[in-house]
Amino acid sequence: MPTILRERGYRFMVFVDEPDEPAHVHVFKDDNAAKVRLDPMQVLVSRGFRAHEVTEFLAIIESHKSELITEYERIHGTK
Repeated sequence: MPTILRERGYRFMVFVDEPDEPAHVHVFKDDNAAKVRLDPMQVLVSRGFRAHEVTEFLAIIESHKSELITEYERIHGTK
């Protein structure tokens, strides 16, 4: 489960055992977790995050979207 980005206390990871799913990242902060599809961007799961935190990590994802997709594809060997 490589961490591919850390910003503002959030850790963005790609799980290596999910190669057949659309590009997505897992977001962690403290005991909270979320799963976000990258294109189109969609929160698939969110546990423990408050609405303003979801807004914050979605903005981070949006600003790094291209590199997150590239890293997801590199990890899963899809492009």
